[in-house]
Amino acid sequence: MGGASLQRSIDMTFSELYETVSHFGFDTDLEDFKSQFIDAANRGFKQVTRRFPRMGEKRYILEEKDRQNGMVLVNVKDLVNGVHGGEYASLPENPVRTMNGELFRNDQYRLFNRDTILFLPKAVNGEYIIDYVKRAPKFNLDSFNKDMDIDLDDDLCEALALYCAYYVLLEENAELASAYYARYTEMMSEIILTKPTHTPNGYRIDKGW
Repeated sequence: MGGASLQRSIDMTFSELYETVSHFGFDTDLEDFKSQFIDAANRGFKQVTRRFPRMGEKRYILEEKDRQNGMVLVNVKDLVNGVHGGEYASLPENPVRTMNGELFRNDQYRLFNRDTILFLPKAVNGEYIIDYVKRAPKFNLDSFNKDMDIDLDDDLCEALALYCAYYVLLEENAELASAYYARYTEMMSEIILTKPTHTPNGYRIDKGW
């Protein structure tokens, strides 16, 4: 693979991703493939985060005054996007935690639909953490000028770089592209087996549960 290093800083930027992929054995300047690279980055980001979603959290106070027939409907999409400008994508399987990080008993609420939590009459009033899946960013030519961060862990950025190299090379050099894709799938398998900071449903465990 041309001896290219996949090491990155704590916060990899879009330009750094582009530079990393450009070192992966291209016979011509990657500048000629910028549009393919942007498409590859968008596709690859969705591929990687399908298995390891990027999670956000929002505090919510369940109060008696908000109840109707003892229940409270919380549209998390509206709750999050009103503050964070549209980063909400969906709810995970178990979206509610107590303030000490423990999963809230799911017999006290229901997922009313894709975006809404229904707190039942038995739910205790108080402050809770609502987890949500962040939507994928949309990379474009402006991403080079803004040098936007790639909000992924180091190992997932490495996998993303391999996927981008595969996709960009697919028509020009199918053999080399296949080699990159094989390494990408190997790396994702390794991450799935060994990554301690994620659980299968997508939660990142930064604190105790």
